[in-house]
Amino acid sequence: MEISGTENSAPASFADDDRPDIEYRSALDGAWYSVELVLLHDVLVVRYKEFPSEYDEVFPASEHFSSSVEIGQFAERFRPSFEQMQDSECPTVAKGTEVCALCHSTAEEVKFYDAIVVQVDRTRHGHNEKGEEVCKCSFLLSWKSGPLVGKVTCAKIEDICLRPKNSRVDPILLLFLKKAKDQLPEHSHNVLVDSSAGTSPHKYGLMNIIDSLKSPPHQQQLPTNNLDFYSVQRARRKGRFASRTA
Repeated sequence: MEISGTENSAPASFADDDRPDIEYRSALDGAWYSVELVLLHDVLVVRYKEFPSEYDEVFPASEHFSSSVEIGQFAERFRPSFEQMQDSECPTVAKGTEVCALCHSTAEEVKFYDAIVVQVDRTRHGHNEKGEEVCKCSFLLSWKSGPLVGKVTCAKIEDICLRPKNSRVDPILLLFLKKAKDQLPEHSHNVLVDSSAGTSPHKYGLMNIIDSLKSPPHQQQLPTNNLDFYSVQRARRKGRFASRTA
């Protein structure tokens, strides 16, 4: 859906090139996608990176939410982008580490879902022709979401992304959430969420409600991700993935 208009500026403390990379959990398939946000007056446009504009999702602050709880649920669909695991980070990953990983549910469909490391089968690291460390360990993952939820599968380092050290929230999202809350009926201005509640794996200290928001305004089916295509998409942001799967 194309929308034209004047984009609101982010708060002065964040330059445009300093906005954090973010991920969005789609309501259609529950997978995480790299997105960028545009705020046009009081309308938030969620744009999937590397996908055409017809897949944009549009959320009007004045129409989409009926309570602070729904705003909290919506906020939980965004988080700072998990970062491609590096070979040298292998020793830091152990049983219980929460990750975002490639889920090879079918040969044609490869998407990112949340999982927990339940076991690491370690092997001696090698080195490539450039002398760079290469991790050859295997990681058993228990899937928290997606088509394999509840199952345990094996993954390699190139499949795994780790929680970023920097947990800044995109200021565009913060501004939109404020606009949405300000436009709620007065009786709906309840406390969003106790920051100590819930078990969400991506806490901002803002809201911790886990489950899904009602479906987006349109039910456009997201494209099936080809492994090579999605590897390239991830590599452009992570800087490593394509070389591991070439």
